[in-house]
Amino acid sequence: MFIHQVRNKYDFLEEMDTLNKQKVDMDDPRLIRLIRNYWIENPSDQPYNLKQPHVMDTSIGQAAFVDNRLHFKKGGFFVECGALDGETRSNTLIFERSRDWNGLLIEADPSNYALVKKKNRKAFTINACLSIYPYPVKLQFKKSFNVGKIVQDQNAKGRNIVNVQCFPFYSIMKALNVTHVDFFSLDVEGNELEVLRTIPFDKIHIDMMTVEIAHVPGGETPVKTFVENKGVKIYLIYVFLQDFEDLLGYFTCITPNGYSTADHAVSIETVSLKIKIIDFEFKPFSHCHEGIDETCTKLTDILSEKSSKLKKLLNN
Repeated sequence: MFIHQVRNKYDFLEEMDTLNKQKVDMDDPRLIRLIRNYWIENPSDQPYNLKQPHVMDTSIGQAAFVDNRLHFKKGGFFVECGALDGETRSNTLIFERSRDWNGLLIEADPSNYALVKKKNRKAFTINACLSIYPYPVKLQFKKSFNVGKIVQDQNAKGRNIVNVQCFPFYSIMKALNVTHVDFFSLDVEGNELEVLRTIPFDKIHIDMMTVEIAHVPGGETPVKTFVENKGVKIYLIYVFLQDFEDLLGYFTCITPNGYSTADHAVSIETVSLKIKIIDFEFKPFSHCHEGIDETCTKLTDILSEKSSKLKKLLNN
């Protein structure tokens, strides 16, 4: 999937500044044209340049959970906001490589975005932030690798403070002619709810999303209440604690074809900084293929043991 882009020689940045000042509607044709032609970059046609190409699921288990809940769907469309370097803890790379999905990677930090481009991901990319308003705006952003974020004091100064162009989620989707998103991963270090409030859920359908709530004022409740009232299911609102990363990492069994075949799922919520199980279901792997039966059996035994320990820990 590629988009046709028309780039003229006029100063598009000056026009963008004008639209920012005018606070134009998120579906303004001028805004959509600029995003489509000048900000979005098409998927790479070069071979992957991954640091760990043998690691199929880089998400520490989250992607396998989503894969399971979406019934191992092929040919879907994802959006990952907070793409980091395009590989480290990516929640979408496995869908691109193993499920033939297309998608969009959004990364506000220009240094991180340069790293994303070097990975040669087969997805659209954009160096921008998601607006916390229903219109485009340029905001100050503090660069800090995996914890970079929009700064509260928009007059802040410092070596790691940069100006970043922000677009409403819907504006970017409209520029791509996308009205259906299978999986939306949102991690913007505290402004998640503001971003979600800009989305016209009557115009774009999202099947499933994961949202980080570690830095959201009010935590889990306002995010979950808002999204579920819009008819969207959040199966996992997450904060990955180090104590549970090894457990979550066992959620994927890789077949010889490189497919994730998680056949079990733990639906979890985070409440403050504790994880509680709200729906626990464990099944032995049933999709193990020839040549990895021993591995699958081992993973099944490990997960069974760890899940028992986790239950005891959480019940204390």
